[in-house]
Amino acid sequence: MTKRPAILALVLLAVAAPSVAQQHLLFSNAPNGSTTSNQSRLVAGGPLATDTEVADDFDVIGNVERVIATGNGCFQCAPPDVVGVWVRFWESTSAGPGALQAEHFVAAGDPAFVYDPVVPDTLDVTLPTPFVATGAHFLSVQLEFSPDSGFWDWWLSHEGQPRGAALQYRDAAAGGSWGPHIDFLGVTTDADTAFELYGTTDPPPPDLVAGCGRWRAVPTPSPPEAHHAVLRDVVVDGTGAWAVGEYAALIQGHVRQFTLVERWDGQRWEIVPSPSPAPVPALTTSGLDAADVVGGVLWAGGSTIRQDVMGYSGSQVLVLRRDGGVWEEIATPATTQCSGNFIHGLKMFAPDDGLFVGEGCSLDGTGSQRGAIVMHWDGTGWSIPPLPDPHPASPGYGLEAVDGVAPDDVWAVGGGPDGDWVGYSYVIHWDGSSWQHVPVELPAGNVGARLFNVDAFAADNVWMGGQVQIGVSIEPLVLHWDGVTLRVVDAPAGGAGFVNLPGRGVLSVGTGGVALWDGATWSLEPTIQGVPGASILALASAGSCEAWGVGRQDVGGDLLALAVRLEAAEPDTVLFADGFESGSAASWSDVLP
Repeated sequence: MTKRPAILALVLLAVAAPSVAQQHLLFSNAPNGSTTSNQSRLVAGGPLATDTEVADDFDVIGNVERVIATGNGCFQCAPPDVVGVWVRFWESTSAGPGALQAEHFVAAGDPAFVYDPVVPDTLDVTLPTPFVATGAHFLSVQLEFSPDSGFWDWWLSHEGQPRGAALQYRDAAAGGSWGPHIDFLGVTTDADTAFELYGTTDPPPPDLVAGCGRWRAVPTPSPPEAHHAVLRDVVVDGTGAWAVGEYAALIQGHVRQFTLVERWDGQRWEIVPSPSPAPVPALTTSGLDAADVVGGVLWAGGSTIRQDVMGYSGSQVLVLRRDGGVWEEIATPATTQCSGNFIHGLKMFAPDDGLFVGEGCSLDGTGSQRGAIVMHWDGTGWSIPPLPDPHPASPGYGLEAVDGVAPDDVWAVGGGPDGDWVGYSYVIHWDGSSWQHVPVELPAGNVGARLFNVDAFAADNVWMGGQVQIGVSIEPLVLHWDGVTLRVVDAPAGGAGFVNLPGRGVLSVGTGGVALWDGATWSLEPTIQGVPGASILALASAGSCEAWGVGRQDVGGDLLALAVRLEAAEPDTVLFADGFESGSAASWSDVLP
């Protein structure tokens, strides 16, 4: 089963109204998620000595119509008074930003400026007029406040290995001249800033995936009380598809998390009410990470807050079953004096033969803290098989996903405990009698990696995916088992999920976009047409050139449940968000929730 990554961002392409050319991704610097630049902000009525501006270079030939800058606001501060955002384009010179080439101000409240008013972080700006990029330029983004009520730091990208020039910095106190940014320790910031540029080129890039299909974003509902929602797994059955995840809501001043289950009936996605066990009501936190269907029965696994046998409250495994429209929570092995137990993946071979994997402790009654969990369901109860421990000196392991072509040929993958990235792999195989560790050498120079999914198409055709950090760069990690050897595959993109397209190859989505393996070589494929700020967390095949992907979309800091679909299409057929031919929708706002 394809499973979710901790963070596997897949950029989705913005689509303009049908009357204009379709936007696509022109340039992207992915955020590292751990370090920010100095502030890039100013105060209305200035200039003040605290006004600062950060710029970074890019290289594009095309019309830049949309800028998405990923930053960080003050999480625990009062909501700031945002006046608007400044976007500027500069000439690129060997010394940094040169002459100002274009300047745009978009006021707060303008639909062209999308951000979270409580904690401004991701700034999504549609420009009043496109900027015609002719190659190398610099971009600066400044958030304006009134009065001095907030800050905005730009996330860094490519630390230690910037593309082109490192970011440039200036402030009012320095007279407005550009130069390298030097932090309070006297160290020069050698990095890019995190941003994406969308627009058009002439001619547009090819839009057929594997020569046979196109992606389409499909509206997915969220509960009316939901503040955030995410879908973490998807499974296709004979009459439709199921997706599972969780949503968060503010209940009596406190954030609570609940399970989320949705059903595709062939026409639309609809929410199916699902249980969110609350044995500790004040700490209600339930979510689902994995799903499978066997014999028309839906199984789902995740976690919920409950008390262990000693009365300790914490995360414990959650298993749900839906048969004939009726939900049942399946009792699972109890833990002792520990929490942090999760089901991340499951595979049902039969109603009395299922495997559930994840991480936690003490499910086998030994008090083990090694982390990895495998539970086998035999139709009436559970058994906990012993797992290999190839690195006894390590802190332990965790499992993220499981899949197999037969009950005696099963693979499970993960990494370190508690979701940690580690420098060793954890891939295990079940041969019908025991679990064995299958070693694989990770890429040289890695400082940590984790596998998040596995898809078994045949006994000699098993794909595994995740991410690996090489230096400061996060790259796709793809492994393949050919029946004899498990090896790392040098894929240009992917790792978040795999689908087999008969006669065409294996398609993968994930870090870097979408890639196709045709049996001999990799090729980059058209990315998913949808809305920027999204992550695909799971992928499932739905036909010879059809697939479902689910995950989340970040819209101004708010997370929305997301579903995308790969559909067979002829080269001259243009599909928009509602699935009809061109001219059927005025804009994305007409068809997205």
